Amino acid sequence: MVKHGNYVFVGNWSKQNTIQRINHTTDALVDTLTVTKQPNSMVLDKNEKLWVLSDGGLSSLPGGKSKACLTRINPVSFTIEAEYFFPDMNSAPTRLCSNSSADTLFFLNGSWGSSVDNGGVYKMAITAQTLPEKPFISEQGRLFYALGVDPKIRIFM
Repeated sequence: MVKHGNYVFVGNWSKQNTIQRINHTTDALVDTLTVTKQPNSMVLDKNEKLWVLSDGGLSSLPGGKSKACLTRINPVSFTIEAEYFFPDMNSAPTRLCSNSSADTLFFLNGSWGSSVDNGGVYKMAITAQTLPEKPFISEQGRLFYALGVDPKIRIFM
């Protein structure tokens, strides 16, 4: 969940593909936006844009697997501004977070024994036009299952 202004944004993950905008003073559902399957994490950047990371679901679920996607949403108009699709169908990125200045995004891709090439921690400027091709920190046989970034840009996995 992410709070922005009078709204709380909630991702509907398991077998779902929506972000809900809820008025935090009335608890009323205001609107729903469709994104790529299984949005699992979200952050606000320094420009007050909402970034949502979706893993694309599982092939064993109804509707099958979609390509994972990082989506930038305008929280005021509640519209999608940009979508960055992961080229590898095996990608299942998670744990989206940002640095203290909210101008750089970090996320995990390739954890839990996935067969994605180049698994690890990825770093992306909010001004980037494409997803990063290689990890900032490679997994190299390790299992990264959590991610956090503190104000001094120390990365915890």
